[in-house]
Amino acid sequence: MEAISPLANKWVGINQTKANAYIEFFLKENLLSKMIKVQELKREVKLNTSRIDFFINNNCFLEVKTLLINLPFGNKKGVSKFNSLERLGRHFQEISLQIKNGQRAIVLLCYLYNAKPFEVPKEANSEILNLVKKATQRGLEHWQINLKIDKKGVSLIDYFPYLI
Repeated sequence: MEAISPLANKWVGINQTKANAYIEFFLKENLLSKMIKVQELKREVKLNTSRIDFFINNNCFLEVKTLLINLPFGNKKGVSKFNSLERLGRHFQEISLQIKNGQRAIVLLCYLYNAKPFEVPKEANSEILNLVKKATQRGLEHWQINLKIDKKGVSLIDYFPYLI
């Protein structure tokens, strides 16, 4: 599904498959250098039973996740009816268990609007929170990126590490 929705006089992209193309562009142009400097980039690399979005410099796995839990509706927050946090937590676990010595792994939460830093929902399952905490203790990095979509295209607003 391709959809861009005008909300609160802003455009918010909700096409989750486009996020990987945007991230690939920013990586190739080395516009995410405080996260990683790219010399070599491969798409859709197998890691155990999963396919990871990017393998960078032959030592860093990067998985892009576009969450649609909160969308900006003026002064109100819109909450989606679906919640992929359980799947995200399990992905954190699987990736972190496959990291070998000398490798990095990053889960990049991608928002197609200027989102506030990710906050774990109060109703989050404690088992999933523990999976994520253990994954970060094993070295999995968690970053957030905010992109802006307008008539001119896509631009980078900000990106930063998130500490759990």
